[in-house]
Amino acid sequence: MSDDVEPEAAHLRTALATLVATEPELPAGSADIERRGKRRLAQRRWGAIAGALVVAAAGVTAVSLTSGPDPVRHVAQPPTESEPGNGSQLAEGFPIGSAVNGVAAALPAGVSLGELPMDISWRAGGLLDVPVVTTAGPATLTLRVSDGTCEATVLPIETMTWAELDAIARSVCAEWISNGSPVVIIGPGEENPDAASQ
Repeated sequence: MSDDVEPEAAHLRTALATLVATEPELPAGSADIERRGKRRLAQRRWGAIAGALVVAAAGVTAVSLTSGPDPVRHVAQPPTESEPGNGSQLAEGFPIGSAVNGVAAALPAGVSLGELPMDISWRAGGLLDVPVVTTAGPATLTLRVSDGTCEATVLPIETMTWAELDAIARSVCAEWISNGSPVVIIGPGEENPDAASQ
């Protein structure tokens, strides 16, 4: 009986060795733990440095915005047919998805939409923050749709030119007008809850 078991065990060992041949080596000892700890510490340090750079860039941007040229503004007048009170339509909000589509349609080369947060919504003053990814890294594009105007600004400011921001503002205004120039409803994304899935 032991003669039959021995060849089977050898066959099983060979099959098992074949299966695990491509598996990575398991971590061995304290050297691996130390290496992973150093890597994690380095990641934290780089995160702190990046955070400090973002804060510094925001401060420089705030100073340059107050002392530099006015932000890009594209003025669009809503059509008279959509004026409230004429009974032709119910009051509705400018959908976040339409605003994001307007941004996406005018993004320059090398810039793409970032991951939209689930709680994206219009803020007071008709402001909407849209994350974008540029060649210089992540940035926040802020739209302002209010009083018949559309504006686009970006932080960090050096990630896009004024001409690119003007093109984005014009594209968002075109979407706004194509939606009937509705008012912007402030709230936690009620007008388009699935905008984050785009």
